[in-house]
Amino acid sequence: MKRAGAEAGVLLLGALALLLADRPGGGLSAALTLAAAGAEGLGLLEAPPAPRGGSVALRFRRPGLSGLSAGLVLVPWVLAARGGGDPAAASRASGASLLGLALALAFSPQALARSVAAACTLGLLGFGGLHTFAASAWEAGLVLVALAAAARLAAPGSFTAGEAWVLAQGAASFAPPLAAAALSPASVGGEEWSSVPTDPLAADALRAAALVRGLLVAAFVLLPGFFTLGWCASSAGRGPRTAPACAAAALLLSGAAALLLADRLATFPTPPSALAPLSDLGVPGPFLWFLSLLAEHAWLLLFWVAALGAGLTGQALLSRRFGAGLGGSIFLRKNFHLLAALLFLPAHFSAPALLSVALAGALLLFVAGECLRLAEPAGFAGAALNGLFVAYLDERDARGRLCISHLSLLLGMAVPVWLEGSLAQSGEGAVGGGHLHLAACAGYVALGAVDVAGVFVGKPWGRRKLFQDCPKSVEGTSAAALAAATALIGLQRSCLCRAGPVRLAGVALVGATFEAVTDQMDNIFVPLQLYCVLKVMC
Repeated sequence: MKRAGAEAGVLLLGALALLLADRPGGGLSAALTLAAAGAEGLGLLEAPPAPRGGSVALRFRRPGLSGLSAGLVLVPWVLAARGGGDPAAASRASGASLLGLALALAFSPQALARSVAAACTLGLLGFGGLHTFAASAWEAGLVLVALAAAARLAAPGSFTAGEAWVLAQGAASFAPPLAAAALSPASVGGEEWSSVPTDPLAADALRAAALVRGLLVAAFVLLPGFFTLGWCASSAGRGPRTAPACAAAALLLSGAAALLLADRLATFPTPPSALAPLSDLGVPGPFLWFLSLLAEHAWLLLFWVAALGAGLTGQALLSRRFGAGLGGSIFLRKNFHLLAALLFLPAHFSAPALLSVALAGALLLFVAGECLRLAEPAGFAGAALNGLFVAYLDERDARGRLCISHLSLLLGMAVPVWLEGSLAQSGEGAVGGGHLHLAACAGYVALGAVDVAGVFVGKPWGRRKLFQDCPKSVEGTSAAALAAATALIGLQRSCLCRAGPVRLAGVALVGATFEAVTDQMDNIFVPLQLYCVLKVMC
């Protein structure tokens, strides 16, 4: 069996699970999954689309439409499994993906592909109605604009077609509600924005969600914009190379804008007396609230510093002892995956609000570092960053402008935490006795257990290949499933989850299967796929 056929089978199982779960928007998401699985299984997406001229060509990391079927279904799966305040979001995203699939198939030289494209368009119109079709077409337009900007201008050659679609659709699905809430917080977000819950854990979760939203806008929109403006002004003046100064200024400006946005989205408490002088100086309330969280959990900050220092020292010693062969290999990267999971887990249970904000702040710093590395690759700062990242890069980082390994690792662990943290209302999320849903741990399990165990067992001892055209082995996948089952059963005691050990073992097997069949950015795809399975099964 080839990998594409196995992936189509996994997608079909996903469609069945969505139908059985009976989630809002699940029916249209299941229809999308069936169409994507059929296109993948029949090989309709293997041939590249007809050329449209070099001036509008999009540059992907792999030729053609690699991974598009898995990318089309991922965001609709997440929205349908997550639920939340907008039941139409999953249907709208599924419709947009159906239109994207129809557009991709319409340019195929195969007659069957063009027939499927027409069926997708007519099926959306008949299944969802004119209103859903119009909303889906609008979102599909936003996704295509964002995809073209990423694959043509911002990061050509850094993503496959499926990865670019996921990033673009994620932005198109979550950015408009955020913009609406920022423009009119009292009328758009309901109780989340107009009142403060009496439960202090729920209140902190909502404040953390607001601050995370602000930091994400700063990381992906404001900071690159500020940096570009500063860098262009510096270059136009023919002055000295000032990339570090531009990066620092962009970081400060975008961070300040994130704090102001968070202050508009949520109500922050009066700071403690020790921070009153800072409040008198006009320091924003979100920053003072975050400082109070840090003071309350100072032991956690010390643990992070000590563990990160010890882990990086150990990585450096391993790299020097065993030479460049180990330092540039996959084993060093998987060691870092395990280190990241061990860093975040204590905060996940003791200070979830602090963890959510810290992850978003780390992302902002990573983006600032990437801007600096791209602007001055031969300078002192750029050379230092390249030297820091070189031991953790893989073949994906060598084919585009961006170094995406570290960003995807952080996002893979953070996005499930953010998704569950933003559900902290009406008994969901962090409200239930201070515990998050087990799905919030999907990133730790996928990257710290499934990925690590699969490589550590499969690379040295893997003998039997799962598929003809895929290096994944039966031994590695079996070890990944066992590690995931152990992690999920252990974490269940401290999380909200109704599933028993047998069902969690089944979830672990599904997660290991996702890891085995995907050829996309597994640091993003597998955690989100496992998140969806946990939400449906638990």
